Amino acid sequence: MAIKTCINCGGDIIGNGYTSVEHCENADLELGIEPDAELVYCINPVCKAEASSIIQAILKVKKP
Repeated sequence: MAIKTCINCGGDIIGNGYTSVEHCENADLELGIEPDAELVYCINPVCKAEASSIIQAILKVKKP
């Protein structure tokens, strides 16, 4: 089985989907979320800021 990682921060996905919901190790889980719910990713504003600055840098590059 492949190791799953969070698309937002690269952290490990933990939980098994049977007794606990599969989620990023950095996610803030809501109390009462059912174990078979969809995978829960963290919210990582640092990653979003980095991605935004990379996109801005790419858009500013002038084509020859």
